[in-house]
Formats: sequence, C-alpha cells, structure tokens
Amino acid sequence: MMASNVICLLPHLDRVELVNGGELVASVSVPQAREAFSSYMRGRLAEDVPLYVQRIDAHCAVSQHLAAVRALDACYNASPPKGAIAIRRALAYAGVYYHHLEQLFFSRSSGDGGIAGLVRTDDELAAHDVLQALRRARDVVEILGGRGLTPERGIPGGVTVGIADEQLSRARDIASDLLGVALRSEEGFRAGGARWVEEQELSVPAYSLATVNDDGEASLCDGMLRIVDPKGSEVITGDASQVLPMMMEWKEDAPLRVGPLARLNAASGASTEQARELQKHLFDALGTSPIHRVAAGNWAMVIELVEAAELLSSALAGLAAGDSELHASLDEPGEGVGAIEGARGTLIHRYLLDAEGIVQEAQIVSPDSLMEADVNAALSSLIAESGPEVTDDTIERIVNTIGSYQPAYVPSAPFSLRIVRRDADGRVSQEWRRT
Repeated sequence: MMASNVICLLPHLDRVELVNGGELVASVSVPQAREAFSSYMRGRLAEDVPLYVQRIDAHCAVSQHLAAVRALDACYNASPPKGAIAIRRALAYAGVYYHHLEQLFFSRSSGDGGIAGLVRTDDELAAHDVLQALRRARDVVEILGGRGLTPERGIPGGVTVGIADEQLSRARDIASDLLGVALRSEEGFRAGGARWVEEQELSVPAYSLATVNDDGEASLCDGMLRIVDPKGSEVITGDASQVLPMMMEWKEDAPLRVGPLARLNAASGASTEQARELQKHLFDALGTSPIHRVAAGNWAMVIELVEAAELLSSALAGLAAGDSELHASLDEPGEGVGAIEGARGTLIHRYLLDAEGIVQEAQIVSPDSLMEADVNAALSSLIAESGPEVTDDTIERIVNTIGSYQPAYVPSAPFSLRIVRRDADGRVSQEWRRT
C-alpha cells in the first residue's frame, strides 16, 4: 500500500524574471519539474512507483501513472496481454479528454473571461453541461483506472483487474455523450476563439516532439517518438530509450515544443476522422504545418479534445469485460524506459531496479521541463515587442502566452504572478505583481 502521507507536489509558477544582459529577456524556471519527481522515486519499491507519481503530479495523474507502468514493463522485460493494453489505452484517452476539457473552460488564456470566453456558448452548452461532462469523464477514469483521476490499476506487466460488464456498458454510454460535448466545444471555439488566435501573431520557431503511429499520424498512446525541426524535417524517430539520451543533452537555446501543437506539427495529421476534418480549419487560417504561432496551441487542444473523445469511444467499443489474461510474468528486475503522450505533452520515465526491485536510479522527464526553453523564448519575444515598460497589457500578454502552453504550474485561473527585473548585479530593480 502507498504511504498515506504522500502529498501533491505540483510545481507552481509565481515569478517571471526579466534579465538585463545587453537585451531584455524573460525566463521562468520550474526546478520541481526537473528533479523533484526523479529524486522522490529513488529507494521506492518498483510496484509503488506508479502510485506515487500520480499523486506527485496530480494535474496529469493518468499519464504519469501510465508512463511509470510502461517503464516498469521494460524493467521486467514484460509484455502485457492485449486485454491489459486495451484498458491502459482507453484510460490514456480518458485522461487526455478530462485534462483538455478542464483547461478549455478553467484555464486563463485570454482576457478576463479566460479561454472560456473564446468558446461561444448557447443554451446547448451551458456551464452545467461542462461541469457534468467533467464529472462523467472522471467517472470513466475511475471505471478504467480503479480510482477517479489518480488511477491505481496499472502494474508492471499489465493491470490488476478487468472491467465488469455493467461498468463497461456505462463507460461506453458516457463516451458517446463526451464526444458530443467535445464537438460543441470545438464549434463554439471556432465561432469565437479562432479569430483571437489569428490576431495573436507571437510565433516561436521550435522543434516538435510527439508520438506517431505506424502511419505517421499523431498518437495519444502507442507508437514511436518523433522529433522534427522548425521546418518540419525529421530529426529522429525511435523508441523512448533512443530518444531519452537526446533529451538529456538537449540545448536550452533550441526551443522544443510538446503537447497538442507539437503533435500536430510532428505528425501527418490526427488519427481520427472528425479531428482530421477539423484540422483543416486551423490549416486554412494559419497555413500548413509546422505552425509556430504560440496561441495556436489553444486551437490544437480543442481539436485534440474531439480526437480523444473519438479514440475513447473506439477503445471502449473494442474492450472486453472480465478478468482473464490481464498480467504477464516478470523477468528479473533491471533497467527500462517508457513514454506516453500526456495532455500537456510527452512524458518519459526511466528506472533502474536492483535485484530486490528497489529503484536505484530514476529519470522522469515531464512536459514542463521539456517546454521550458520554448516558454522562455516566447516570453522573451513578447517582452522585446512590448518595450522596456511593463504595463497591465504586458502582464496580461504574459499570462495569455503561458496559458497557451497549458503547463501544470498554472492549473487554473486566475493565477497570481510576480514579475521582477534584475540589474547587472542581480538585485531586483523593479517588481510588478498580479493577484
């Protein structure tokens, strides 16, 4: 059992640094996203790791849980049965859907209304409809993961138990409704938010990292990792063990994008029919891939909400109820790397276990750490455009820019923000606060 005193260690942004060094640049650092997860896992029993990571990063609990389980599969050289893979896959889609819907209506991305102000709603999509959809999406996560939003069903080599007939039937009914909410949300965004995205000209040429399937389409679960350069040319396509060393040596001056927009850039398109059709509106408005307009991350997220709902319905339709063949035998413990696409972007986990199954080494590469250089480049460009004075408009543009990346350290709106400018000696020369 997991210790009861584990608390959520969500990193939280409260400061942007404006640094005078010949030119004015902006930076935000999230040290917790780099080291805290990894250091906390060392010395833990391997089977407890998937339970710890989803509590430490409760904002992306589903994807952290599944990334850890995949890495432990590799540590034990275990090949999960098809039934277990099917449950995990459906759980991944449900987690992405929940996160995107929450971000869409409760993050701060534009003006006093937040991104919800970019979705033109009517009586068919009222606030209670969104809240009900969130609750029902959480119910699907609980059915598939054994616990609402912090799943516990995944284990090395498979899952603990299967899904009962009545639970599976209920999840399928819910998924159909969730797709309807997603489609209405996208339509409402296109009626209001699309124009806002077109007006936001801030662009940052960046590399893009995402998972693609065998057909080169964006994948929210299975496939190979692909990196493309700012022009869309492939840098590498490989499994997590091949890409992780590159991530460890990635230069901070080469922005790397992850998440919905990166998945759009690195792949040939969405993997579902309706999402592919909806992408055409984005391409028509902003041009062909790769798209580097920062605000376009919001539009890509809305399209991906539809894709996640389509994938969830399909995965549940093919899922079988029952507890047969849900976990594989394990070899001796060793080293393994696993990755999955979380809502915010790619997660990569690596663990080295000793003979007793205790974690000796851990590397947890989160989307927040991967996107840090991209966020900093966007903020620096914004500051360069805004001039030396920080006004209310500048602060709001900083908020909008950060929100377009859907980071974990800004989980909801409105979030507090402190902006400081330091002189050549490192002393704070000016400070602005937004509460």
